[in-house]
Amino acid sequence: MQWVRFAVLVLATAFIQGSQIPHWIALTQFKFSPDFLLMLLVFFAAFAEGPAAIICSFSIGLAADLACHTLGPYMLAFGLCGSILQSMGRVISLKRMLHIIAAVFLCGIAAGFLAKTFIFFRGVSQPPSLGHVLGTSLYSSLLAPYIFAGLSLVVGWLGMRRSGHGR
Repeated sequence: MQWVRFAVLVLATAFIQGSQIPHWIALTQFKFSPDFLLMLLVFFAAFAEGPAAIICSFSIGLAADLACHTLGPYMLAFGLCGSILQSMGRVISLKRMLHIIAAVFLCGIAAGFLAKTFIFFRGVSQPPSLGHVLGTSLYSSLLAPYIFAGLSLVVGWLGMRRSGHGR
């Protein structure tokens, strides 16, 4: 894994997530927008090798915290979800579009619920509603196969082995 290139990709994605770009493509009057960092989390948790996947998960969670102005809850939630997804890598193969959609949707719900719980216990800010977590997870899961296709083009640039895909 080329860690500097990974950091550039994560920071660019965090910049996009924190900007107005997701709001431009938001759906419905509830403004459900895709979570690009969630899609990045599932991609690296599924396709990176061993400890690198867990490091990637926590790093992407830190970027999610920085993009949403609360420090801590998303790093823990993304790290836990990425670790679980990475450990289930021998059971789950993300070669099919339906499996990618299901993995992003379930990780989005789990990470959103965990982050909501962590934010609630801190009492610092208003946690996202469950409806917003579901809407964001659904929108992200439907967009994920296209993002995965783009990310699979930069696997070699990131120093990841292509044989890790789908396990």
